[in-house]
Amino acid sequence: VSLHLWRRSHEYYFIDLLAELNRYRQKIDYLAVTSSHRNYYQQEFKKEETEQERWSLNNPPR
Repeated sequence: VSLHLWRRSHEYYFIDLLAELNRYRQKIDYLAVTSSHRNYYQQEFKKEETEQERWSLNNPPR
């Protein structure tokens, strides 16, 4: 399942809604298991620095 959100000139951008839902669910599950929220945010920040930029509802293409 994907959703067309942006159109720039001749480029079309789509978001995979199922992947977004799974990613948010994993974050919620991880928070439930982790006792320290601060530790979670530090790990997530480090992980996102090394990952390639991912387009999402909160992070549209620039």
